[in-house]
Amino acid sequence: MTFQLREAKREDIPELLSLYSEFTKTFVGSASRSLEDFRRFLRRKDNLNWVAIDNQKHIVGYARAHFEKRLNRGEFAEIIVHPSCDFERVAKPLADKIQGMFVKKKVLSITAGSIRNPEFEKIFPALGFFESESMGVFMYVILDTQKFLNEIQPTFVNRLKQLKEGSALTQIECEGSSIFLQKTNETVQPLVFTNQPIDFKVS
Repeated sequence: MTFQLREAKREDIPELLSLYSEFTKTFVGSASRSLEDFRRFLRRKDNLNWVAIDNQKHIVGYARAHFEKRLNRGEFAEIIVHPSCDFERVAKPLADKIQGMFVKKKVLSITAGSIRNPEFEKIFPALGFFESESMGVFMYVILDTQKFLNEIQPTFVNRLKQLKEGSALTQIECEGSSIFLQKTNETVQPLVFTNQPIDFKVS
């Protein structure tokens, strides 16, 4: 069976609600959602809503994601597939489509924080995602490690400033890229490179 992908439309809303109800009954139990919820999802310009259509023009799956502009981050909200269909065959093209759109937007990272269906473990690792309990998300992928490190640098600078007096050299490493922060009694300065011994390493 082949599927066609397209953006969700307002006229799809009743069918999306029906699909959602069927899916939740099978995987997580009955869940409450209304037509107005789907209208809101489709209204938001920073949401990405795509559907998978079968040969009979029925919606058999959909993916909803969100572009968090302030954080320059993509977020998978949910991927829903009709229980009668092969989850992986329908969900993976939807995930690929959303991921490709996030890449075009040049996001720093993508999370799949609210997705708890074990079936997702069949599709997200292939897209470069890894689990991260410490970050409070199910799966996570970093697309541009150096930009990501530059983005989080101010947070680490503020944390180091809160430490008691003393000097320390901290290295923050992510997938082969690093930033170095030199703390003195008065300031915290980023270093382009150093061959000094590292006091603390975060990776």
